[in-house]
Amino acid sequence: MIRLLNLEQDETYVLTLAEDVFGGQLMMDKIVSIAFNQKKRILAAGTKNGFIVMWKCKSMTADSPSDSDGWEAKPPFQAKIESNNSSMGYIEWGGQSNILNAINQGGSLILSQTVLKKKMKS
Repeated sequence: MIRLLNLEQDETYVLTLAEDVFGGQLMMDKIVSIAFNQKKRILAAGTKNGFIVMWKCKSMTADSPSDSDGWEAKPPFQAKIESNNSSMGYIEWGGQSNILNAINQGGSLILSQTVLKKKMKS
């Protein structure tokens, strides 16, 4: 669970691992690290069981969402890093906000975003 605070409006809400898109596979997992990509407005979290989950901000304005409905959960990704401890101890955005680095005791995993384009003619 991630608790988000809006200090100006004195409001709080949570993002949980109970989202439908996670398919119930993360119900007993715990978030151990988070990183926010301000440019793409994506909040990424690493879990104790080695998953990487993300929420994308639905708002196109500079304002922060006022509740959990302002975030769209994306499908989880299970990191395959060889280690006795699969916990994602540290995650960080880099590479002009297109790369997410996830680190645990077994090594580092780099996720990059690629935009696929296809042009069709009929």
